[in-house]
Order: sequence, then structure tokens, then C-alpha cells
Amino acid sequence: MPTLLIGCAGSHAHPDSQRFVAERIPGARLHVFASDVTRSYFPFPENPPAFNAAVEKFLIEQPSRGA
Repeated sequence: MPTLLIGCAGSHAHPDSQRFVAERIPGARLHVFASDVTRSYFPFPENPPAFNAAVEKFLIEQPSRGA
């Protein structure tokens, strides 16, 4: 199953925690926002355009699964 984990360099939860999880999920992708893009644990309300762009990029790169 395609999996995207998201971290934020400025978050109280260090991106290494998401990196740890991503390394244990086969094929998982990790996107870490720089601290100048978002500084919280919740990037989706803090910077919706950046969050949406990261998710959209991930979804576009996934092979079509058909209907």
C-alpha cells in the first residue's frame, strides 16, 4: 500500500521519528518540511498549500490502480 509519512523540521516531534517508521514500511516515502515552511506538528492547517502540494506529488507518482 502506498504510504507517505510527513515530518516537520521545526516540530516538537523530531523528523527522525517519522524516518524510523518509514524505514520499516516497505516502499514508504517520507517528506520532511523545512522549518521555514512549517514549524508545527500540524503542517496541514499551518501551511495548506505546501501540505497539499506534497500530498499531490505523492499521489501523482503512484501507479494507477484502476477502478
